[in-house]
Parts: sequence; C-alpha cells; structure tokens
Amino acid sequence: MKWELIEDVLDGGLTITDRLRVPQGWLLRMVMRGDLGQQFCCSQILIEDKNHTWALEAEDNWKKIDESRPDDFIITEYLLVPGGWVVRTFTSSNGDDEKDGQDALCLTFISDPEHTWIKQNS
Repeated sequence: MKWELIEDVLDGGLTITDRLRVPQGWLLRMVMRGDLGQQFCCSQILIEDKNHTWALEAEDNWKKIDESRPDDFIITEYLLVPGGWVVRTFTSSNGDDEKDGQDALCLTFISDPEHTWIKQNS
C-alpha cells in the first residue's frame, strides 16, 4: 500500500492531501503542518468508489468557497470526487503569538452523484 499525493502546498509541506486505495474506494487524508514540520492537525474521510474510477487529472484541485469573516481565519474549499464532493474547512484562532490559539481541520463528504451542487450555487 502506498499513499498517492494529490496536493502538496509549498513543496514540503504546509498542507498535504493524499489518498490511499482501500476495498471500498479511497481514504482521503489531509495533514496541516507548521513551519518546522510538526503536525498541527489531520483529518481523513472515506470516498466510496468500489470500482476505483477516480482518476486524478491535472485540473483536479481544491477550489475556494468565498468567506467574508474579517476576525477569524477560515478557509473553506471543495473537491470533486466520485459520487459527490469533499468540502474541507481549516480554522485558526492564532493571535499575534504563533503559539496562541487553536487550529482545526474538517473534511465532509456531500453526496451528489450528478455533481450538480456547484452548478446550482454559481
């Protein structure tokens, strides 16, 4: 078994997204790291795809959902996957001191076999 890299933000690791082939489909994992390589948070989710049809294409990447929250650091993005979408949200309450605050990461699967959600909300 080997994890397959989907995304590596800032080469070497601020954010790594990868997947692992499992009997039911794919295990999608996202790891957020600090500047010194320490892991801040990790989340993973099962993408059901028994026939393993999810072929990664160059244009397959996370797309940002607009946020308008000036006081908090929140990033929400979506990724098209077999059977629907994965939405990821990263939040941080870090203050001026990098050691203050909390970081959190969440991955959520939205079932939408026809992939109509984004078209309906554009």
